[in-house]
Amino acid sequence: MLRELYCRNSSDPSYNPKQLVTNSALEGLLTKIRMIIFTKTGEILGVPELGLNLEEHLFELNANTSQIKRAFYDQLAAYAPEAGRFNVEIDVNFQPGEVRDICFIDIYIDGTKLLGVLAK
Repeated sequence: MLRELYCRNSSDPSYNPKQLVTNSALEGLLTKIRMIIFTKTGEILGVPELGLNLEEHLFELNANTSQIKRAFYDQLAAYAPEAGRFNVEIDVNFQPGEVRDICFIDIYIDGTKLLGVLAK
């Protein structure tokens, strides 16, 4: 049976303050997706390739959605094998901001948006 640490943020509407671990494959996948998105490459000791390195992609002058999507799917294949049990899709959109561009990243699992990230 799969057991993962429960890693939802307290501001998440589905947050359960009494839960420490989960045995849900979906919850485990979401935890790994958060780890991939919010980790810089090289930050995790023993797994130097883990991490989307989103900040690097965002500040490239020619960053594009396909680059970020490809990097995400590569990380997902390498570090979240249970993703094969679900239909995981990423939607990346850039919009011009007043000072700098804004990047919206939405993660859909089996057609339902389960995670959204605003990066600027």
